[in-house]
Amino acid sequence: MNRKKTDILLFGLWILFFFSLAASFLLMPLNGTSQIGNISLYTLISGLMFWISIVMIIVIQRVLNYRRRRWYVINRIRKARSLHKNGLISFFQNIPAIIADIAMILSFIGLIVAMIATQGTGYICFVFISVFVFSFCMHCALNGKIYHHIINQDELLQLSKMQADACE
Repeated sequence: MNRKKTDILLFGLWILFFFSLAASFLLMPLNGTSQIGNISLYTLISGLMFWISIVMIIVIQRVLNYRRRRWYVINRIRKARSLHKNGLISFFQNIPAIIADIAMILSFIGLIVAMIATQGTGYICFVFISVFVFSFCMHCALNGKIYHHIINQDELLQLSKMQADACE
């Protein structure tokens, strides 16, 4: 498997753990319904999903970032600093990011309306929290340097070769 396919596979796994993190919020209101001894089954499942997802998101992000930086070294591409901004503070960088940004904004507005309408007690609030968490994670990933690198690897390599030929 080549380097780009591995990065795409890791990115897909990263998104799967984003989804798992968001889904853990859907199980939280069910905490008192099924008991195993003194521990609720849903409490155990949602807690495990949450913490395993958080840890795996961090690990995969670190691996992808290491692979991105290493790719620049291997291909002898000099970049002082990436012109692409951090995913947390940039918006609307590409088509998938636009969808994630709009979903994040709409889910945040829906969460506020649901909190006011149900006084924070309805299950719909947990649905909006889950959608907001997933869309926020996707906003950060799709607007970030890692996604930009995975999508533009071939163009960056061709540009680097053209610059090297021009210097000779």
